[in-house]
Amino acid sequence: MSMPMPALLPCPFCGGGWAHTVCDPYHSEPRLEECSEQQGGGWRVCCYGCYVQTWNGLGREEAIATWNRRVTPPSQPQST
Repeated sequence: MSMPMPALLPCPFCGGGWAHTVCDPYHSEPRLEECSEQQGGGWRVCCYGCYVQTWNGLGREEAIATWNRRVTPPSQPQST
């Protein structure tokens, strides 16, 4: 039984949207990938639009949560 497709947010840097969990360097969407033993094992999420990624070696759910985490921008100063 295959695992369900994760809900990945678009890339916070280039805006690439989500497509598949299969690594395909010809598309810019973020991908959930299983890392090889040479890469440290575990999972990571990569964006092939701008090549940003989470750390290698995370658990599957941790990689998804790390990718989907967003920093709330500080509030803008009030003009007087």
